[in-house]
Amino acid sequence: MDCLRGIDRCISLGDEMWLVQGELMKYMARRRRKKKLSPFTVVGVIVLCCVLCGTFTYKTITLKAESAKYSAQISELKKEKKKLNEQKAEIKDYESYAKTKEYTEEVARDKLGLVYPNEIIFEPNDK
Repeated sequence: MDCLRGIDRCISLGDEMWLVQGELMKYMARRRRKKKLSPFTVVGVIVLCCVLCGTFTYKTITLKAESAKYSAQISELKKEKKKLNEQKAEIKDYESYAKTKEYTEEVARDKLGLVYPNEIIFEPNDK
Protein backbone atom coordinates (compact mmCIF):
# COMPACT_ATOMS: atom_id res chain seq x y z
CA MET A 1 0.00 0.00 0.00
CA ASP A 2 1.45 3.33 -1.07
CA CYS A 3 1.05 6.40 1.11
CA LEU A 4 1.88 9.98 0.34
CA ARG A 5 4.60 11.75 2.29
CA GLY A 6 3.50 13.68 5.38
CA ILE A 7 0.37 11.64 5.87
CA ASP A 8 0.10 9.70 9.07
CA ARG A 9 -2.31 7.03 7.90
CA CYS A 10 -3.82 5.86 4.63
CA ILE A 11 -6.84 3.70 4.02
CA SER A 12 -7.02 1.76 0.81
CA LEU A 13 -10.41 1.23 -0.80
CA GLY A 14 -9.88 -0.58 -4.03
CA ASP A 15 -7.42 1.46 -6.10
CA GLU A 16 -8.14 4.79 -4.36
CA MET A 17 -6.40 6.12 -1.31
CA TRP A 18 -8.24 8.17 1.28
CA LEU A 19 -6.44 10.58 3.49
CA VAL A 20 -7.55 10.25 7.08
CA GLN A 21 -5.45 12.61 9.12
CA GLY A 22 -2.71 14.99 8.12
CA GLU A 23 -3.72 16.65 4.83
CA LEU A 24 -7.41 16.03 5.40
CA MET A 25 -7.30 17.82 8.75
CA LYS A 26 -5.44 20.77 7.21
CA TYR A 27 -8.04 20.94 4.43
CA MET A 28 -10.90 20.93 6.94
CA ALA A 29 -9.19 23.61 9.05
CA ARG A 30 -8.83 25.85 6.00
CA ARG A 31 -12.45 25.29 5.10
CA ARG A 32 -13.74 26.16 8.59
CA ARG A 33 -12.00 29.52 8.77
CA LYS A 34 -14.43 32.39 9.17
CA LYS A 35 -14.34 35.09 6.57
CA LYS A 36 -14.03 38.57 8.01
CA LEU A 37 -16.54 41.15 6.92
CA SER A 38 -15.27 44.36 5.45
CA PRO A 39 -16.03 47.52 7.47
CA PHE A 40 -17.62 48.97 4.32
CA THR A 41 -19.98 46.02 4.16
CA VAL A 42 -20.98 46.47 7.80
CA VAL A 43 -21.54 50.21 7.32
CA GLY A 44 -23.52 49.52 4.14
CA VAL A 45 -25.80 47.08 5.92
CA ILE A 46 -26.35 49.52 8.80
CA VAL A 47 -27.14 52.36 6.38
CA LEU A 48 -29.54 50.13 4.48
CA CYS A 49 -31.31 49.18 7.72
CA CYS A 50 -31.58 52.85 8.73
CA VAL A 51 -33.02 53.79 5.34
CA LEU A 52 -35.58 50.98 5.54
CA CYS A 53 -36.58 51.95 9.10
CA GLY A 54 -36.89 55.60 8.06
CA THR A 55 -39.04 54.68 5.08
CA PHE A 56 -41.33 52.51 7.18
CA THR A 57 -41.63 55.26 9.81
CA TYR A 58 -42.47 57.87 7.17
CA LYS A 59 -45.08 55.63 5.58
CA THR A 60 -46.61 54.88 8.98
CA ILE A 61 -46.91 58.57 9.82
CA THR A 62 -48.44 59.46 6.44
CA LEU A 63 -50.91 56.57 6.68
CA LYS A 64 -51.98 57.68 10.18
CA ALA A 65 -52.53 61.23 8.88
CA GLU A 66 -54.61 59.92 5.98
CA SER A 67 -56.55 57.70 8.37
CA ALA A 68 -57.37 60.69 10.59
CA LYS A 69 -58.48 62.70 7.55
CA TYR A 70 -60.69 59.86 6.34
CA SER A 71 -62.15 59.39 9.83
CA ALA A 72 -63.14 63.06 9.91
CA GLN A 73 -64.64 62.74 6.45
CA ILE A 74 -66.59 59.64 7.51
CA SER A 75 -68.04 61.39 10.56
CA GLU A 76 -69.03 64.38 8.39
CA LEU A 77 -70.72 62.07 5.88
CA LYS A 78 -72.56 60.28 8.71
CA LYS A 79 -73.95 63.65 9.91
CA GLU A 80 -75.00 64.50 6.37
CA LYS A 81 -76.66 61.09 6.02
CA LYS A 82 -78.57 61.68 9.24
CA LYS A 83 -79.81 65.06 7.95
CA LEU A 84 -80.86 63.51 4.64
CA ASN A 85 -82.73 60.72 6.43
CA GLU A 86 -84.58 63.35 8.48
CA GLN A 87 -85.46 65.24 5.30
CA LYS A 88 -86.62 62.00 3.71
CA ALA A 89 -88.90 61.34 6.67
CA GLU A 90 -90.32 64.89 6.44
CA ILE A 91 -90.96 64.44 2.72
CA LYS A 92 -92.76 61.13 3.33
CA ASP A 93 -94.89 62.77 6.02
CA TYR A 94 -95.70 65.67 3.69
CA GLU A 95 -96.49 63.23 0.86
CA SER A 96 -98.95 61.32 3.04
CA TYR A 97 -100.48 64.65 4.19
CA ALA A 98 -100.79 65.81 0.56
CA LYS A 99 -102.97 62.77 -0.20
CA THR A 100 -105.54 63.70 2.47
CA LYS A 101 -108.81 65.60 1.97
CA GLU A 102 -107.70 68.18 4.55
CA TYR A 103 -104.72 69.21 2.37
CA THR A 104 -106.91 69.45 -0.73
CA GLU A 105 -109.35 71.76 1.10
CA GLU A 106 -106.50 73.90 2.43
CA VAL A 107 -105.00 74.41 -1.03
CA ALA A 108 -108.45 75.11 -2.53
CA ARG A 109 -109.20 77.76 0.11
CA ASP A 110 -105.79 79.46 0.35
CA LYS A 111 -104.51 79.38 -3.21
CA LEU A 112 -107.64 79.12 -5.33
CA GLY A 113 -110.08 81.01 -3.07
CA LEU A 114 -112.77 78.33 -3.32
CA VAL A 115 -115.50 77.78 -0.69
CA TYR A 116 -118.35 75.35 -0.11
CA PRO A 117 -121.70 76.40 -1.65
CA ASN A 118 -123.51 76.97 1.65
CA GLU A 119 -120.51 78.54 3.42
CA ILE A 120 -120.47 82.22 4.49
CA ILE A 121 -117.15 84.13 4.53
CA PHE A 122 -116.60 87.06 6.86
CA GLU A 123 -113.87 89.48 5.90
CA PRO A 124 -112.46 92.04 8.36
CA ASN A 125 -112.67 95.71 7.56
CA ASP A 126 -109.17 97.14 7.34
CA LYS A 127 -108.97 100.92 7.62
